[in-house]
Amino acid sequence: ERVVRGDPELMRLYGQTEHDQNGILYCRMVKCPSCGGESPLMNSLWLSKAPGDMWGVRISPQKDKSVVFDAYEVTAGRGPNGENPEESTVSNGVGQCVHCRQAIPGDDIKAQARGDGRHGKWWERVYAVQAVRFQPKMDARGRPQRFASGDRAGEIKTEKVKFFRPATEHDETALRLSEERLNTNWSRWESDDLIPTESIPAGSKTSEPLRYGMQRWSDLFTSRQLLGHLPLVERFRALQPEIRAALGEARGNAVITYLQFMVDKFVDYNSRQTRWIPQRTSVSGTFSRHDFSLK
Repeated sequence: ERVVRGDPELMRLYGQTEHDQNGILYCRMVKCPSCGGESPLMNSLWLSKAPGDMWGVRISPQKDKSVVFDAYEVTAGRGPNGENPEESTVSNGVGQCVHCRQAIPGDDIKAQARGDGRHGKWWERVYAVQAVRFQPKMDARGRPQRFASGDRAGEIKTEKVKFFRPATEHDETALRLSEERLNTNWSRWESDDLIPTESIPAGSKTSEPLRYGMQRWSDLFTSRQLLGHLPLVERFRALQPEIRAALGEARGNAVITYLQFMVDKFVDYNSRQTRWIPQRTSVSGTFSRHDFSLK
């Protein structure tokens, strides 16, 4: 702090409070059948297991039976107040209430997932946001490093740092707006056959999403995810005649095929069925486990 206060350029760099959002982490929330409290279903409280950059998420029960999430840095396997990131709130399909510590049976979780139980329907909530910021790069003595030569001689070097934070009001507003915008365009995209609203057929693997209330293929995506996919697919479809006209039928079809692979990969890594991998601080693909088990 002393170094920053003595350098106007450092004060400017540290004064930039805008951070690039790098990923949103959701969990599913249910009502405890014993006490009625909000209970997140999380099989891990780890956010990052990267060496030298370990993070966990704290779940704080409130008096009104709600919960508050907060990210913390892990040192020697524990958080600053002794938190244990190895803990979880669900295992083998059975949850545990963070308020009264009573078990939440799997059948009750499935009923809330489908919305046909006496405790209502489960919902999704952001429990952490991975963000990126730029900060001055310091030397071994804690002083800012500067470029010694070139066009940027004398300027302070910066480094990119990833970190985790709770969701802000700005994040929540953006998520609400994404749902509103999706609903506004839903009829047009559905009439153009861009939204996969076909029913999920019953089968040995597809029984999993059906069991948890996902009846249509489009139910495998959040509103924000669909809003990312649909304009992309819409524009891609509109460009295909132009691509063929510019490159010819054979080459144009080849380019379109490769672009379709890109769209497929984008959708694969952006669904409700992806998992957060704390060892890599990244998401897995939808079919990294080759099934539809709940994620």
